[in-house]
Amino acid sequence: MKIVLKNYKLLSLAKHKELLAIRNLAHIRKMSKNEGEIALDEHLKWVANGGG
Repeated sequence: MKIVLKNYKLLSLAKHKELLAIRNLAHIRKMSKNEGEIALDEHLKWVANGGG
């Protein structure tokens, strides 16, 4: 797997979906502060509001 760092605010919708699918994997969620799955609409709101 090749990892490329990009400004998440500039990602296409398809790339946001790919990234969110990875974030929502069970073993990734286990390591997160919020262990619940994040819905696409929640993710897009977070990005629109400037993210973390």
